[in-house]
Amino acid sequence: MARTLSEEREDYKLLNVCPDGKNEPLIILEGVTLRIGSEMLLPGTSWEIRTGENWAILGPNGSGKSALARAIKGDVPHVRGKLIRHGLEARGERIGYVSCELQEQILLREDRLEEARFFSGKRGHALTAGQLLLENDGDRIAFDRLVDTLKLRPLLGHGIRTLSNGEIRKLLIARALLPSPKILILDEPFAGLDAGSRKSLAASITELMKKGTQVILVTHRIEEIIPGISHLLVIRNGRVAHAGRRSEVMTPARVKSLSGGGKPLPESPLPTPDICTATEALTGPLVEMKNIHVAFGDLVVLQDLNWTVQRGEHWA
Repeated sequence: MARTLSEEREDYKLLNVCPDGKNEPLIILEGVTLRIGSEMLLPGTSWEIRTGENWAILGPNGSGKSALARAIKGDVPHVRGKLIRHGLEARGERIGYVSCELQEQILLREDRLEEARFFSGKRGHALTAGQLLLENDGDRIAFDRLVDTLKLRPLLGHGIRTLSNGEIRKLLIARALLPSPKILILDEPFAGLDAGSRKSLAASITELMKKGTQVILVTHRIEEIIPGISHLLVIRNGRVAHAGRRSEVMTPARVKSLSGGGKPLPESPLPTPDICTATEALTGPLVEMKNIHVAFGDLVVLQDLNWTVQRGEHWA
């Protein structure tokens, strides 16, 4: 029988209490203002993350939520206030971080290496999922545990370019967890995934939280806040609007205003069709492929493909 969200949330009451009974501060922000280039973000932000708490940072695209997450990790500077990481630096512990940008960087690196392998005659040596995992430090026990928890074992011998977005996302989460970080930041982990992949990834993140991984989830969609999230920080109009326990922040009225009827939070408007007027004089096909062959190592993906896209056509 399917379980309700309320029943699932009951499972997490004990997750927010540390095994030794302590609920100590891990990260404290006091009146912090961030800076990216010449732009100041989230002025006067105060926030506290304690052991055992799983947070979500919710806000529209461009609101500064990713910058806030990266500031916690130490990748974005703050120009005012205090940012304290209790014990994280002293003990050499790390904060794990996974984002779509990280995935793009790794795939771009592999594309460049594949091109080099092609011209050097070393095709068939594509980076595998297992090799990518082992790029980070971690013992064999941790490796086996993460591979089994995230159901990655069947993929270890596959080239990363043959994996789906959802599979790569899980792989990067395992990679970030191998050094046993105190906190794992997941920046828009569901972006670009289909419904099935989102469900599978959500289940994997849930399982990690059940086993003690402390998570900070960054998202612009309220429906992506999975049941194990205990606390919520909401960014609106360039500032932190709400921060606290999930039950206190997500009141029925506030949920309705934040969800916008299930739609993502507002983003910048799409470009208007006027930007395309300069191309109206062009004639002939927009895209033309003849006898295209695509392969990743020994895996042939496309062979003898012929395809033409004419102006005004919409393909799926």
